[in-house]
Amino acid sequence: MSVVDLHITHTISNGIKYFKDNEVKFNELFYDIGSTLRSAYFNKLSNLSVSFDVALRKKQETFPLITVSVEENSSDTFQMLGNRGFQQKLVLLVNQTCDVNIFVDDLDTMRILHRVIQASMLIFKQNFLAIGYLNIQFEKASKIEIENELTSSNVDLYKRSITFDAQKQVKASEPIEEFDGPWELNPNIIESK
Repeated sequence: MSVVDLHITHTISNGIKYFKDNEVKFNELFYDIGSTLRSAYFNKLSNLSVSFDVALRKKQETFPLITVSVEENSSDTFQMLGNRGFQQKLVLLVNQTCDVNIFVDDLDTMRILHRVIQASMLIFKQNFLAIGYLNIQFEKASKIEIENELTSSNVDLYKRSITFDAQKQVKASEPIEEFDGPWELNPNIIESK
C-alpha cells in the first residue's frame, strides 16, 4: 500500500493548524469575501475539531471528517529502461490519484475546508518534492452531495471529494550478493520476539 495518503493527511492537518494559528494568512486565503464573513469563517475554523479516518469505517459521530483514498498505477508516459536509476538504484515511476473526501454537517465548513486543503497542498508542496515526489497537483473537486452511507445523528451530511494527482519514484537497491538459488515456495518464517 502506498503512503501518499499518510503524507496528505499529515499535510492537511498541518495546514489546518497553520491557518487556525495565523489569522492574517487565513484572511489572505479568503480575500474574495467580505470582512464580516471572513471573520465568521476564521472563528468557525478556530473552533473546528477535524477528525481523520484512514480506514473509512462508515460509522462516525463527529464531523467534520476527512478521509483519503488512493489509486495507483504505472506511469503511462515514461519508465526507466530496465528500471535503472541513479546510484545503482532500481526505480519505478508510479502515478497516484488521491481523493481527499470531506464529510461535514454544514456548508460553510465545507467551503472553509475545501479552500484550506487546496492551500495546504500548495504551501507544503516542496515537502512532497523533497521526499521523492516528482509532482503533486490539484486535478478536480466533485460537486457537493448529500451523504447517505455514513451513520450519524439525524442531520444532513455533505460530501465533496478533492482529487490530486501525484507522481512518485519508488526506489530499491539490488541485493549485494547475486541470488542464484531456487525460489522457496515454503520459506521458513522467523517470528520476532
